[in-house]
Amino acid sequence: MNEKPLVFENLTKLFQKTVALDDLNEKIPKGIVGFIGPNGAGKTTTIKILMGLLRPTSGTAYIFGRDILREGIEIRKVVGYLPERNALFLNKTACSFLGYLSRIYGLSKTELNLRIKEVLEIVGIEKQWWNKKLKKFSSGMRQRVSLARAILNPNIKLVILDEPTINLDPLGRNFFLNLIKKLNKEEKIDFFISSHVLSELEQVSKHVVIINRGKIITSKPITELRHFIKKNVFKIKTSDNTKVLAELNQQKEFDFQVVENKSFLKIQTEDSLKLKSVIPQIVVKNKLVLDVFEEVEMDLEEIFLQSINKKEDVTH
Repeated sequence: MNEKPLVFENLTKLFQKTVALDDLNEKIPKGIVGFIGPNGAGKTTTIKILMGLLRPTSGTAYIFGRDILREGIEIRKVVGYLPERNALFLNKTACSFLGYLSRIYGLSKTELNLRIKEVLEIVGIEKQWWNKKLKKFSSGMRQRVSLARAILNPNIKLVILDEPTINLDPLGRNFFLNLIKKLNKEEKIDFFISSHVLSELEQVSKHVVIINRGKIITSKPITELRHFIKKNVFKIKTSDNTKVLAELNQQKEFDFQVVENKSFLKIQTEDSLKLKSVIPQIVVKNKLVLDVFEEVEMDLEEIFLQSINKKEDVTH
């Protein structure tokens, strides 16, 4: 499949007079893509429409080139889904639960048993747990069984996740995120992940889609967004930071702000070119040792906040 995993085409959803999604138009690339926005931005509505749980008011979306309004059955053969509130049959064992749900895939009994064992191994459920009831599983193990269910069909090419780590402890979250990266790399499965935990998304995603008030503000690789939305903060460490700061204060027509003055001197300025010129001059003039002089990278949370607050500066 060479088509984009997801394409939104004039996708709109109204709830009476409330606009939940406002004419979304976007092509989502392959890989692990983060889908972020404040509460009420339209994330869950978008996902429910993609999965056929809601019908759009107008417009449509395509999953690997197939129209969600006309080809829902075909789409479900290649798309797995893990909702925010995941329902498991806790009185069933992991194997019987997956076996019960997998009868729709048309596999023979032998193929089915092999596939169930394969996905349980992929998600890290140890063999001694396969025939134990799910009510005995931890939250992290239950979430892994849910992911096993999402990839149970051997034809799965895309998994859509809605807040997948919300009930997991730090160890469980770390395991789950590494599992997503492994499935993307080894099984070539694409992921579209809605999450509020931006630091976690940053660990696995190279591309993010930011939505606010039903509109997509931007859809770009994180590295490109860092370049596009700069905060112009530089981290400096020399043999005498006090001397550096004193020299900076003597510079004419150079506006800057001291963000931090501890072991590192952090300077924010709109005139980064001048700072890059002045610091080496100060170091040479005062015979200082320059240990660190680098621009501080923005993390995903900072990118998100600036995108929401200054969306006019972030264009497609």
